[in-house]
Amino acid sequence: MRTGFLVVSLTLALLAATASLAATSSWASAANKVCTAWQAKAKAALTPLPKTPTETYRWTVKAVALEKAELSALKKIPNATAAGSRALAAVGTDIAEIQVGIADWRAGDKAGFARVFAAWQRDHRPHAAFVAANAKAC
Repeated sequence: MRTGFLVVSLTLALLAATASLAATSSWASAANKVCTAWQAKAKAALTPLPKTPTETYRWTVKAVALEKAELSALKKIPNATAAGSRALAAVGTDIAEIQVGIADWRAGDKAGFARVFAAWQRDHRPHAAFVAANAKAC
């Protein structure tokens, strides 16, 4: 009796896990493909890394343009899960935050840019949100 119950319990658990993965894997799988393609574009466009403040500013402007384009591509994926929608929102927030730093630079506030840039580089919320959405390549 106990063995039969254990087998049934394991079967139900596997079915539930499979159904859960199937519900999110379509969007997450498509997001992973988009992110993998955009990461290759970013690597090509953003190498070498900047060495001076002016190079850092220019690098950041390019990075933001790529991030906006990647976000646009991700938003075109249909049927985003709730976690996927939160991840997309996190990227939007990330872009808005660094745009404050870019505006600081353009206004002549290089220290403000440096402060925002440093915080932006340490902020891993967008990636964590994509991991939570099973889109680990993002």
